[in-house]
Amino acid sequence: EEAEQAARAALFGALAARFLRAAGLRKRIAPGDPATIHAFRVAFKKFRYTVEVLAPLLPAFGKKQFKAMNAYQTCMGEIQDLEVVAAALSRQSPGRMRTMPASLLPVHQFITQQRADLVNRFMRDADELLTFWQSISGSTNGTLHSSSRGGGPARKQ
Repeated sequence: EEAEQAARAALFGALAARFLRAAGLRKRIAPGDPATIHAFRVAFKKFRYTVEVLAPLLPAFGKKQFKAMNAYQTCMGEIQDLEVVAAALSRQSPGRMRTMPASLLPVHQFITQQRADLVNRFMRDADELLTFWQSISGSTNGTLHSSSRGGGPARKQ
């Protein structure tokens, strides 16, 4: 029992560390700097995957929360995708002029606007990160439960 409690504490500590890393990077997001959103996205993915691995020990964290985490991460992925496309459009071959061909300007403007819209939407919802943690920490009362030993209600699907 003592070893099991120590293992659970270590697992919850690892999960908390992933959350704290993501939360720290969330605070550093600069909407005009896509690299800060990407860094946060990577940290969030690690947090999310840790939650998924520990799901059997998180009895009240169910399908609804996982879907919300996926949507949250997807929004950041869409921003990154548009950033990659915009960067590719802006690249020039060595020795070529630094101006974008006129035929690509409407495409570049569209992508830039789409990216700005996504960033604005994401920034409005960026603190949703905290609700994921509240769902985890509130459901566990600071400890992880064993669904196999009746340590809490069954995880909702």
